[in-house]
Amino acid sequence: MIIREFLCIHESGTVLFHRKYQTGNSTDIILRSGLISALYNYATAVENDAIDILQMSKVSLFFKKREHPLLFVIFIESTINPQWCEKEIDSLLERFFIRFPEVMWQREVVDISIFESFTKDADEILLPLGKKITLLQFLIEDGLLTEEEYFQESLDTLGRKIGNRLLEKNHDSFKQALSNGQNFVLARIDQLIMQLDGEHVKREDLQYFLHCKSCYFCKIEKNGCFFEEFLSSLLTSLGIDETQITIID
Repeated sequence: MIIREFLCIHESGTVLFHRKYQTGNSTDIILRSGLISALYNYATAVENDAIDILQMSKVSLFFKKREHPLLFVIFIESTINPQWCEKEIDSLLERFFIRFPEVMWQREVVDISIFESFTKDADEILLPLGKKITLLQFLIEDGLLTEEEYFQESLDTLGRKIGNRLLEKNHDSFKQALSNGQNFVLARIDQLIMQLDGEHVKREDLQYFLHCKSCYFCKIEKNGCFFEEFLSSLLTSLGIDETQITIID
């Protein structure tokens, strides 16, 4: 799992919430949170500066401080650009403050059992985020996308671009599929969709159904559908115009 842990620490040192997504590190969370909090407070109080990212060889700590006195820390693999996580983490923090108003964590004595219910919220955002990052890594490493394009282009534009680039890259396999008939072409497109982890995309004969609520792109960004344009660009280029694409919100 690319996202290793998510941690919320009160300035008193109390761990309000901790969710672990990768096994292997058995270090006591209380000890680790105390060290992390002390390091952040040192930078703020002594150096008059704030830590945004603490990068180590295997893991990076991504710091977010949105409301005093809470510090949020996301543990991610060190090879990941933290900017890929910005929208999801901001959404996660917004949900936290909606679920737990200030009165619940400003008290001198905080009942941490209250925050256990946030596990579902964390999973709903961080698990799909891991999938999105995996897809971005694949697309960038395969030369189908650049970081600049991801940050600057809308989802629908990216879908069209990547569809066209994949079509060009897989020209021979599509040519062979076309010679065998339309069903072979659709089967080849289905393979590409699964390669992109499009588990929310379902096909019944000549109709695709996109369940955007379970899409790790659409759930957070909501600025166009990546897979709709990806499919449309492939189908149009291959001359399969009668295929329908239906979005189910």
